[in-house]
Amino acid sequence: MLVVRVLVAVAARRKYVVSQGTAVTTVVFARRSSATELMDSPSIGFDEFHQCLRQLTIVNGCVLAYRPTLRWLKAMLRDAPADKTISILDVGSGGGDMLRKIRQLTRQRGINAELTGVDLNPWAKQSAEFDTPPEMNIRYETSDILLSIRCGEPTTS
Repeated sequence: MLVVRVLVAVAARRKYVVSQGTAVTTVVFARRSSATELMDSPSIGFDEFHQCLRQLTIVNGCVLAYRPTLRWLKAMLRDAPADKTISILDVGSGGGDMLRKIRQLTRQRGINAELTGVDLNPWAKQSAEFDTPPEMNIRYETSDILLSIRCGEPTTS
């Protein structure tokens, strides 16, 4: 399984060759890549993009990626008043997996929270809405958040 092999390569911090059909990519995990992500390619359809985000959710769980954020958030929420609503914005929210974890945390602690995810890719919004049960009450938007900051006005859809 590709996910398991990639995780082993990350742990070993070595080169890893990913092949799909005739395309071969060498990934060096010792330094950050500046290459365009394959899932952001215009040739990728929604189904493949959605599957990519679902696989990232699995990887995030396997590498314990949620723990640092949730640990920090638990500390921040320790003294949160029950009668107030907190707002959390996840920039680059992808498939919404982190916001779903945050929703679980806020419900367990009886905290009212308004959760919003923003991603540049409109398919991320569609994917997140597809995978998020309506009763979780998480809002997803499509926006170039950096453009919004530079121009001083929202560009959400």
